[in-house]
Amino acid sequence: MKANTPASRKQKGTRLEKEIAHRINQVLGEYGVKAQRMPMSGAIEGFKSDIFINLPVSIEAKNAETWKVPEWWEQASSQAGLGKMPILVMSRNYCQDPLAVIRFEDLLTFMAYALESGWVSYIRKGRTTIR
Repeated sequence: MKANTPASRKQKGTRLEKEIAHRINQVLGEYGVKAQRMPMSGAIEGFKSDIFINLPVSIEAKNAETWKVPEWWEQASSQAGLGKMPILVMSRNYCQDPLAVIRFEDLLTFMAYALESGWVSYIRKGRTTIR
């Protein structure tokens, strides 16, 4: 279903933002992580991200059929601010799982933290997702 009007494109983006916040809360809530969609994202000074989260990350969400990764990445990076890791989450129609784009160095940071917290033993037990 293609979003043909500005209103339908906005609704499509809002759906993805709500889905991202819901999944973060569902998976990481037991660790004290809280996420919520920011209404009027980008319009409130100091809260430029699409998703407010109590971690040092800044999440920009895009739900479009034509992906403009370099343009969106620039937006995500510029809105992140000091001390926040930019994350671009992208989806499109019939995309079961949204994709996340992060800097390679940030991926290595995530992996290092995961290893420090016992992630390897968690995976070795046959678990592939945190529940």
